[in-house]
Amino acid sequence: MHSFFIFFRNNYIMKVKKIVFFYLIIFNIFYSEDIYVTGINIRKEQDGIILEWKAETNCYDFIIFRSFEKPIDNLEKLKKSEVIFSNKLTGEEKDNYFLFKYKDSLIQNQNIYYLVLPVKNINKEDFLPNINFNYKPYFIKRDIIKIKDLFGKRYRDSIIILWDVEGGIEEKINFKIYKTNQPFDKVNIDFMKPYAENIEDFFFEDFNVRYGEEYYYLILPEKENIYTKENVVYLKGEFFPTNGIFVEKELKVREKIKKSEFIKNFTNQGK
Repeated sequence: MHSFFIFFRNNYIMKVKKIVFFYLIIFNIFYSEDIYVTGINIRKEQDGIILEWKAETNCYDFIIFRSFEKPIDNLEKLKKSEVIFSNKLTGEEKDNYFLFKYKDSLIQNQNIYYLVLPVKNINKEDFLPNINFNYKPYFIKRDIIKIKDLFGKRYRDSIIILWDVEGGIEEKINFKIYKTNQPFDKVNIDFMKPYAENIEDFFFEDFNVRYGEEYYYLILPEKENIYTKENVVYLKGEFFPTNGIFVEKELKVREKIKKSEFIKNFTNQGK
């Protein structure tokens, strides 16, 4: 009796395995291309923007779209979007799913919208907010380097400009300088060529100056192009060159002193 029960149980298990195997084959035939994407997440790293999403397969071809205007939530907006990636990726296993990552370039001061999908025939059912596209814009504000302690002074036949920046500096900064004879709110620096650029130090000396002319200098970090009053130093035209100045003095009493007496009185070396 006991042996019959064991035989019946083993026979039942074999039938169940065959049925499961049969359904797995059917599933792979009809649904192998039905790969889903879910849980899109966007975060910033120092040198880029990281996109993360989940899928039920460990390796697949994905396509990523990007837009700076509106969420990519329909086919019409998809056509106006930019394809930034289309290739095979391998995911990292996490519990019962696989985590995929892609690094986009560091884009600042713009609204950014992404859509991530497996490579397939896309239809309207694929646009799911916060599942495979972000509905709210992703925005990274650029940290503008602020100039402080800006100082300019005429020195003989040149002008010296000194400055500093707020906060700590994690990387090397180059500066550029614009120069005009009129206030910067009356000119457009977008159409101006910098007077000097690739300045690595926190000072600049300008030898191309003239007597009587006033000058405005705008100091900016190399990657900035925004005019602010705090970045401007003004030098008046009151300047007297070192050469060609006639100085008149009135000499009332002039007493000649012998060299030997002068040396004796001031150095005690005279005879």
